[in-house]
Amino acid sequence: MGYTATYPAVYPADTATGAFEIDVSAPPPPPPKGPWRFLYGPTQPTGGVTAEVIQAQNKTVTLRSESDQNHEVSFDIDGRSPAAAGDMH
Repeated sequence: MGYTATYPAVYPADTATGAFEIDVSAPPPPPPKGPWRFLYGPTQPTGGVTAEVIQAQNKTVTLRSESDQNHEVSFDIDGRSPAAAGDMH
């Protein structure tokens, strides 16, 4: 994409005009930092991590910006796993 710009000259007091090219393309995004991991543990303010839901598949995270709305996380796991039985301790 070409642009034409006009700049005042320092000496003599005339005007200089020139055409030049500017690259306005965005840099490439950073590479992914690995697969998502679903960890669970005590609620805030204690926080921390107790364990990971190892078999999580089809992971989805929904972040909401309104203060009266909750964020949402969902994933699929094997129904025969201890995590599915609620035995995550």
